[in-house]
Amino acid sequence: MHGLAERIVLLPPDPYLSPLLASEIADQVEAVVCNPPYVATTELDGLQPEINQFEPRLALDGGPDGLDFYRELLPQCAILSQLRMLALEVGQGQADAVAAIIRQHLPSAQIETVPDLAGIMRVVIARI
Repeated sequence: MHGLAERIVLLPPDPYLSPLLASEIADQVEAVVCNPPYVATTELDGLQPEINQFEPRLALDGGPDGLDFYRELLPQCAILSQLRMLALEVGQGQADAVAAIIRQHLPSAQIETVPDLAGIMRVVIARI
């Protein structure tokens, strides 16, 4: 309908952007959109049963403070020469920390945060 099927590539993040960086399209990537694991390890057991029982731990566990994925992803994003936009889902209370990690690796980025329907800052967008 929008003619994007040929322009979108979905790759497994294993590890992180490595498959993309090793591909022939790395120098063509303009946007990265990601819903990474962002739950702190110590909070996993307290999640709602519908999440805890059906979501793989790998999809949830963001390390001790929930920010491990961002710390690994952002240096790799900085390698993408044509990157113009990055959109990352974040956990409650993580938007400022994720924005700081983005600024560390993409200092020229203009950063905004977008709330979810409950008013929680849920997405951090960086425009490069």
